[in-house]
Amino acid sequence: MSRGSTPLTREETTSILLGDLPGAGLPDLVYADGPNGVRGVAGATAFPSGLTLASSFDLGLAERFGEAVAREALAAGRNAMLAPGLDIARVPRAGRIAESLGEDPLLTGEIGGTIAAAFQRSGVLSVPKHFVANNFEYLRTGRGSLERRSAAIDVRVSRRALLELYAEPFRRVLVKYRAAGLLSSYNRINGEYASESAAILRLPFEEWGWRGVIVPDFIFAVRDDERALLAGLHLPALGGMAGRSREMVEGAPAELTDRLAEDVADAMTRAGVHPASPSTEPLDDRASQELAREMLEAGSVLLKNDGLLPLDLAAASSLALPGIEDPAHLLVMGGSAAVTLSPGRIEPLAAPLTRLLGDGAVTVVGGTLGDVPLPTLTVEVIATVRDAITGREQTLTLPEFAMPDPPAGVGADWSATLSCSFTPTESGDHRLALTFAGDARLRVDGIEVAEGYREASPMIAGPDYPLQAIVPLEAGRVVTLLVEFDSGSAITIPPLGIRPGFELGLLGPGDTIQRAAEAARAADVAVVVVGRVSGEAMDVDSLRLPGDQERLVEAVAAVNPRTVVVTCGGGPVLMPWADRVAAILHVWNPGERFAEALTRLLFGLAEPGGRLPLTFAACEERTPVSSPDRYPGLDGVVRYEEELLVGYRWYDAIGEEPAFPFGHGLGYTTFELHELTVTEAGGQVTGTVLARNTGSRAGKVVVQLYTSSPEPAGHPPRSLRAFGTRRLEPGESTVVPFAFPVADLAAYDEIGGRWVLHGGRYGVEAGLSSRDLHARTELPVEGRILQPSDR
Repeated sequence: MSRGSTPLTREETTSILLGDLPGAGLPDLVYADGPNGVRGVAGATAFPSGLTLASSFDLGLAERFGEAVAREALAAGRNAMLAPGLDIARVPRAGRIAESLGEDPLLTGEIGGTIAAAFQRSGVLSVPKHFVANNFEYLRTGRGSLERRSAAIDVRVSRRALLELYAEPFRRVLVKYRAAGLLSSYNRINGEYASESAAILRLPFEEWGWRGVIVPDFIFAVRDDERALLAGLHLPALGGMAGRSREMVEGAPAELTDRLAEDVADAMTRAGVHPASPSTEPLDDRASQELAREMLEAGSVLLKNDGLLPLDLAAASSLALPGIEDPAHLLVMGGSAAVTLSPGRIEPLAAPLTRLLGDGAVTVVGGTLGDVPLPTLTVEVIATVRDAITGREQTLTLPEFAMPDPPAGVGADWSATLSCSFTPTESGDHRLALTFAGDARLRVDGIEVAEGYREASPMIAGPDYPLQAIVPLEAGRVVTLLVEFDSGSAITIPPLGIRPGFELGLLGPGDTIQRAAEAARAADVAVVVVGRVSGEAMDVDSLRLPGDQERLVEAVAAVNPRTVVVTCGGGPVLMPWADRVAAILHVWNPGERFAEALTRLLFGLAEPGGRLPLTFAACEERTPVSSPDRYPGLDGVVRYEEELLVGYRWYDAIGEEPAFPFGHGLGYTTFELHELTVTEAGGQVTGTVLARNTGSRAGKVVVQLYTSSPEPAGHPPRSLRAFGTRRLEPGESTVVPFAFPVADLAAYDEIGGRWVLHGGRYGVEAGLSSRDLHARTELPVEGRILQPSDR
């Protein structure tokens, strides 16, 4: 074995596998989280979320993003990025959906691979995550304190779905784009932890021919260090040796340890990793900040437009901006992908609008609307606290409805029941917000109004994750509030300030919505900014807008037909009010340049260039995972019984109409596609389609190519195979070429353990979304069994 041309000694091999890379003459790996920018670095650019970039369908933009993040990482003294995120958006409520790249394996793999390649051209090791089938947060690390943490969720998934859907983005990024690192996930897969499973850890090497280094996720990914080593986990942890010992490494088979150490040395060489330089924090990369604005404009999705957008300066001389005055909690997601905001770089939403329209033209109606914690309820509270291990209870009286820590004498695993009575002084809707880490249930007069879990709130960085409820109360009538809490889901990491606890906030009736409606009635146009927080360590409790934001939208739309709703959030949002507003613009987690980009998008100084990388459901009860065994699972087991029918594939298969389909986005002009041609030769499928701008403005067309199999059993009705973007002037036409390996059409045969290219005539369709298909043809393919080298 060797380090380049220099053989590694036995001591160097042991050093590498214990995480001491300098001991073997290799640069130490200094990691940073990076799906949305460099986390934990003062001044780093808070880019829009990964989903925003995926929405652009723009590989050139993805490359520039990768270069910018690598540049900032190196400036901050980091030489390895835990990015890109490649987890398929299987569960619409998944908390980390924003840091990955959508529901389709091709789009995820191509955008992610372009980012990874840009990292490594800059000398930064790309470590894509989370390998594999890590598609939601519930029980991802189990329940209980660090010492007593229970087993993580067990994902039961077929070999075919694993390879064709969940592992496929990783294959593209590792093989086609040559990412040299990989982060293994927390969850179990068919009974084995991903980080301890030889079947999972050897898959990239034995089936894809990859060479690289696999490291485990933080703390909880490895439960048995020796088992993980023998299964093929290269490094023991993200820094340090965790529970891996010298005796463990030296006692393992030399053939295994030699190979693992050689993989690490080879990965470092291929990625061009050099010793990390001293940090130059705080960063202030102006080019990155401009790119953040450009990315948001390219990835914002115009879901609906009744002709109102883009706004005409002459017809929109006055503008009401009701709702969330300070959207800071919506700019970034929470958790390890949350980039710290630089307050001096965050403009108020009204500032660029006022610069454009003039003083007095913009009316801001703020308030506490939004997905934020509320002032803690100050009232006498009776609390009964139980130690989960000893069973001992104690009762105490608290001056406010909060318990950030258990009382003395209670261990790390505990539960509590808190109750109080109070008498409202006003009648009307009261807003409750429970901010907590653990499992919690909120009851009002004995009726459950909210229930959820959080591993932490906030999680490492980013916003709090409040659990909200709106309850009508009557003045003078005594109300009983009850919170049932268990520390179970919470994790405890004292150095990061992460621990179980909770507080209940209350806000009485106010006139914010009334004032918003009055301002909207008096304005030419109303722009309502609303949103929902999400992130690592939680899944959202509902796809609806939390709190009273739906009431706000409806109140404004009722008095001004020229209402634009701007929705922020990591994933899909339910929009029961959609038919009552003129336009809907979805901006995901928009990052630090939100204010300027929003003004440019509203007034046509930039075009919303995004197309949905995941499906927006019409209702919560009709999604591919709307049964408990599929999500969140039963008895710690979740079954991926939908097989390949994730996202748009499920909607197509059962004939369900989504609110907005995969690939949808309107822009500010219209397009038609014609003259689709396709041929196959030499293992490549190639073809062209003619795109024409039929509108009156220049704009971006995103051409999407889908195929359907002649062997319908077990196959999705259609799958994305290629995509391309072009900018066209009014009336302009252009030929958009595409190409992909014919092996991409193959299906995995579980019985034979092989890849099969079914023979027959494949349907080929070109469209502007998975439901807006303009041109169709067929592709004859000769069937055969594929060899590993074919893929």
